[in-house]
Amino acid sequence: MATVSIVQFGISALAFFYAVKVLKTGRSSFLAIYVIVIISFDSLGLALAPYLPLESITYLNNPLFLIRGIEAPMFLRQCSSHWLFLLLAVLGLRWELSRPKTSKKKHIVPSGLWGTVFFIFGVLLSVKYYVNGPGWILLRETTLGFSSTSEAIAHRVEGYFMAGFGQGSFMASVAAYVVFPLSAALVIQKKNLSRFLIFAVAAAASLSYALQTRQKAPLLWTQLCYIILFLQVLKGMGPKWNLKRWLVPSAALFFVFSVLAFKVNFGQTLTASVQGFFYRLFIIPAATETNYFVVFPESIAYRGLGRLLSIPLGRIAMSDAVSVYDTARAATGDAFSANASFLAVAWSAAGYLSVLLISILLIATLLLLDRAFMQMDKRLFVIALALSPAAMITIVSDGLTTHIGRGGLIVPGVLFVLAAISSFRLRV
Repeated sequence: MATVSIVQFGISALAFFYAVKVLKTGRSSFLAIYVIVIISFDSLGLALAPYLPLESITYLNNPLFLIRGIEAPMFLRQCSSHWLFLLLAVLGLRWELSRPKTSKKKHIVPSGLWGTVFFIFGVLLSVKYYVNGPGWILLRETTLGFSSTSEAIAHRVEGYFMAGFGQGSFMASVAAYVVFPLSAALVIQKKNLSRFLIFAVAAAASLSYALQTRQKAPLLWTQLCYIILFLQVLKGMGPKWNLKRWLVPSAALFFVFSVLAFKVNFGQTLTASVQGFFYRLFIIPAATETNYFVVFPESIAYRGLGRLLSIPLGRIAMSDAVSVYDTARAATGDAFSANASFLAVAWSAAGYLSVLLISILLIATLLLLDRAFMQMDKRLFVIALALSPAAMITIVSDGLTTHIGRGGLIVPGVLFVLAAISSFRLRV
């Protein structure tokens, strides 16, 4: 067990520094960013989780983590799934380093017009949920402060069932996490004061949806997204843009907001809030995904290759699909939202075969995006990163479908298409 943990830590560290090396060359590499995110919030935590006192996490009621007493073969299958992905990712990064840089610099013109179009589209997507659906009621009745974790979770579950299905919630989420941020990112590039009006309204619309989900993460990541976009305009960004210049203040802001969220939402002390922040962000994603590697296929049969992209949260009417709650119940005897990375969701589909397929699919898509962004202005890469916080966290807490629904892979693709259209118009 200890040997596997050491190997897990070593492979994760090597892949992490290799991804950093790629970024230091000045390449616009989404693959490198994804590798860093997955390692930071999942792979490294997997090496440490078996040896940490997870049962003492204050904000959780009677926490049970199988990784604390997992059998070596089960732990090895979880770690080796990470090794498979990281090996393929490093090979992809090595290929990127072998490619020459390009001097082409495609822009999006006119950015203000496209931003306005996306803003109108976002409004249209949101109308059903807030006017004819429960969106406005949920927003009005949402509360942030509670005296305990149990109260906060009960309030969240109530909101989940009120939102239900077929009432426009999905379209409103796409507007909040993808369309409105795109609109804000494009209009803020204009050089007149009117840009701030659309930016402010788009931010308010996104934050309103994130608030009524009654979850901390969507609200925190959405705030971070708009703050980064705003800072990008205030501080400016030239061709010698440095990732560290934005990473440090962004990380500091996220830490402060997160600790405050734990303190207010779960009614924790400051010390417990800081502990909860570090455990929830860096350790729990790996610890909870263990459930999937223990349950499938021993307790529940593999779900099938056709389901490697996602797993439903709960039972859906007219469907017998295995859900997140089913997985948690089979693992611990208690039904709860057992978050899992895209690798764990893929494992539940068909084991190593589906882990291999999902790894190839994600890495190949990222390589295509990176090749496309080699011909684009570096500022578009920065914008794509600024729009990514809400999506990035889902890569270690849900299937690939959810990641895409939050804007992952889609936002860079949209920016590339807009830049290509602008380049074509300029040539014509």
